[in-house]
Amino acid sequence: MPRILFGLVEVVMLILFVLSARFAYRTGGRQRLLELISAVPFGLLLEQGDITIFGSYAYNQGFFIKLGSVPVAIALAWAMIITSSMFMSDRLGIPARLAPFADAVFAILLDLSLDAI
Repeated sequence: MPRILFGLVEVVMLILFVLSARFAYRTGGRQRLLELISAVPFGLLLEQGDITIFGSYAYNQGFFIKLGSVPVAIALAWAMIITSSMFMSDRLGIPARLAPFADAVFAILLDLSLDAI
C-alpha cells in the first residue's frame, strides 16, 4: 500500500477524533471530553503492551506519526471505541454497577468489527 494512504488514514482519524471531542463536550461537558482525552494514552499503552508482551504483530512502517511502535491513529481509535462504549451504556440506562462490564463488551465488539478492516 502506498505510504500516502497511511497518511490519509491518520488525517481521517484525527478529523474523527476532533468530531468525537466536539460530540463528547456537547453531550457530557468537560467530564466526557476528559474521558475521551484520557483514553488516548490508555489506548497507546494497551497497544504497546500487547506488542511488547505477545509480539504477535507489528504495525506497518507506512504510518507517519508513531509513539513507540504504535501509530497515534490507533490510540485515537481506541479512545473513540472506549468512550463510545461508555456513551452506549449510559444511553441504554445500564445500572452504574454493571456499566463497566457492558462497556468492556461493547468495546470488544467494536474493536472486533474494526479489526476486520
